[in-house]
Amino acid sequence: PRNTSVPVKIWRNNAEQTVDVKIAALKEDVASAAAPTGSGDVESDADAVNALGATLAPVNDRTREQFDLPDDANGVVIADLDQDSALAEQGVRPGDVIERVNDRDVTGPGDVAKAIEQAHEARRNVVVFLIEHEGNDRFVAVQTTQS
Repeated sequence: PRNTSVPVKIWRNNAEQTVDVKIAALKEDVASAAAPTGSGDVESDADAVNALGATLAPVNDRTREQFDLPDDANGVVIADLDQDSALAEQGVRPGDVIERVNDRDVTGPGDVAKAIEQAHEARRNVVVFLIEHEGNDRFVAVQTTQS
């Protein structure tokens, strides 16, 4: 049932772990993401990230101070977010930190764009984010489309 937590075994960093996962319905609205271009240039990275309706920034001293992030925060901070985006509808807010996308560590907006493009190349239409919010990690699945 929705809004209940269940234990789920996962494989991360070459070890089995059990995490509690809250059951929620995937939102019907589809977030559009840029089609893979294979060029890997900055402009196509920006297009893929913009399609999420988010402005992303690397976690560094400046963003740690601006968003009051802990010293050990790693990943990509959501600097701004369209309120009608798929991420916002899943409860993601500015100041949240994307730590992993499709089980890969991310350190900059280009890593997020690359993970979305790789999902499209593999014909996957859902991207899974591990997002930290106020010290708590949660998985957020966002459906994307390919052009």
